[in-house]
Amino acid sequence: MLTGAVLRAAFRLPAEVPRDLPGLAATLRRPPPPPPDGWWRTTEPTCPARVKAADWRRASRLARLALEVVDELHAAAPHLDWTHLPMVYGSAMGEVVPSTQFLERLFAEGPAFASPFAFQNSVYNATSGHVSQLYGLRGPTETLSAGMATGLFALARGLEWLESAPTVLVLVGDDLNRTTEAALGTGGGEAVVGVLVGPGQDLLVRDGVHESEVSRATALPYEEGFEALGYPVAPERTLGLCCTNGLVALLAGLSVVDQDSGTAISGSSRPSTRRTTA
Repeated sequence: MLTGAVLRAAFRLPAEVPRDLPGLAATLRRPPPPPPDGWWRTTEPTCPARVKAADWRRASRLARLALEVVDELHAAAPHLDWTHLPMVYGSAMGEVVPSTQFLERLFAEGPAFASPFAFQNSVYNATSGHVSQLYGLRGPTETLSAGMATGLFALARGLEWLESAPTVLVLVGDDLNRTTEAALGTGGGEAVVGVLVGPGQDLLVRDGVHESEVSRATALPYEEGFEALGYPVAPERTLGLCCTNGLVALLAGLSVVDQDSGTAISGSSRPSTRRTTA
């Protein structure tokens, strides 16, 4: 069991989703109909004032969305020691577009024509690399991917880092593109969430089987008579925000369970003591 407090939170969510936490919680409980094409998209990112135009051009769209979020957190916590701040970055799908661009040319034209400009963003930790470089983070950085449980696993790992650091940055996100839309098939969404966490009791994250697992989609091996509820492991799934994997709903004050391959991680926030700003 891990606990922590949300010191600051910043979101890049689809235009139809409210940013204030009460409105976000209400929307997640009663989602509106999806857009006509089924895809929940964010607005196009804009270059923060502290980021040079050349650095912005080198960043992928996913990295640009993440830089917007981190810039908001940086402005909200200017006295924080960002130089030694640990960061945990989670992404379920990663840098799909740059990876595809690099591999297509590599296979079509051979190694001599493989583009280094595409390769620079083709690795999972490219996004965290842009953030670290442009915001002066020199502390430890981890990148993880855990499917639909990515958001909560990233948060859990960030809370573990509180044993050796006073504050931790947790950043989670995925973007939509031709490849991810083809993989998702029936609609989905994109979003980036950034959270500064510190010691406290506002957040509670537990691994294992718990009473709140009524929302699990499949039965565990030893369970009998379990009635599957489809695919909803988090309220935001109905909004297509699969990329944040429960983290948005958790920060909005809702209980969340993510389950993958028979292992569940559940979380709850405690609104009465939460010091969240968004």
